Amino acid sequence: MEINQPQYNQRRISEAKLLGELYNYRMVESNLIFNTLYLILSFGLLPDGSNPIDPPTETIRIRLILTILETSGQYFEKGSLKKKCDLFLLFFQKYLLGKIQPLPIDVEYSVQDTLESIRPNIQMYSNISGVEEAIAEISPSLKGAFASVDQEESDTEEGSSTETEAVEQDESEENRGDDDDVKVNRKLEVVKCEEDDEFIKELEKTMTADISSRLTGTAKVTSTDLAIPMNQAFKEHKIEGNVMKFKVLLKKGSKQHFKQMDVPIESEFASNLFDKQKAVRKEREELKRLVLGHEQRQEAEELLAEQQESRNVGFLMRPNDRKQKPRKAPQLTTEMFNFNSSK
Repeated sequence: MEINQPQYNQRRISEAKLLGELYNYRMVESNLIFNTLYLILSFGLLPDGSNPIDPPTETIRIRLILTILETSGQYFEKGSLKKKCDLFLLFFQKYLLGKIQPLPIDVEYSVQDTLESIRPNIQMYSNISGVEEAIAEISPSLKGAFASVDQEESDTEEGSSTETEAVEQDESEENRGDDDDVKVNRKLEVVKCEEDDEFIKELEKTMTADISSRLTGTAKVTSTDLAIPMNQAFKEHKIEGNVMKFKVLLKKGSKQHFKQMDVPIESEFASNLFDKQKAVRKEREELKRLVLGHEQRQEAEELLAEQQESRNVGFLMRPNDRKQKPRKAPQLTTEMFNFNSSK
């Protein structure tokens, strides 16, 4: 309560729920519940009416109170508990009117649902002055009544606990006396018969055979996993009319076989599978489009690079080199070495 951090809100609501359940199972008294409710309302409240750790915009304390009332409010419908709850609801309305209006829509609906469930005919006030007048009217008349009722409840609880202890003590003494009176006059005798001997022999034979089989052989482990054939693993289920075709893989002995099964398309299983197949198909088409687009861009870039390279090579060549024709190779050895055989 001292630290108003949103990260602890879920834990606080869980603790409020736990407190209400403890009261439902009679692990705590009603005084603890009402003390906690009033503590949630007034913790950190200053004399001038302001509360620095509970700003007017915060609603976590409202949720905590609603959680406790939803859990245990059904038991505050009779006697003094009803009067206590009615008085607290007046203070709760005063606390709600102190918040910035209007409240968040979810909080407002939660307040209405909770109050209608525990007090269907409750009177809702629109201003703080009306609530304060109702509190001033009801508080003096209930103060003495609450004190007397609390005293009676405490006396009743003490008396019931004393009676319970006395009854348990009497029962323990009686059980102890009964144990002292029990005497063993003779020992139990075991009567042997042929059926028992035969049963023991058969049991020993079975145990021996089981042990020997375990020592000589290997234990067979039955496998329930079925390998799906590759030609059937990625096939989509066909739809004919309002029916989706399925193939169920079964195993009988050591052989596997398929069995055709028709499932209505309106069923949840078939509709979910159809949506999944549609999403997978769309994803494959998108992946195919991206791959083809990437290949086309890569080919265009390579072609552009080759054209640019050829242009650069043509620009670097000299004009004379472009016009000069290649020389012919000599046809004869005499021409190559300028050799005259007559000399």
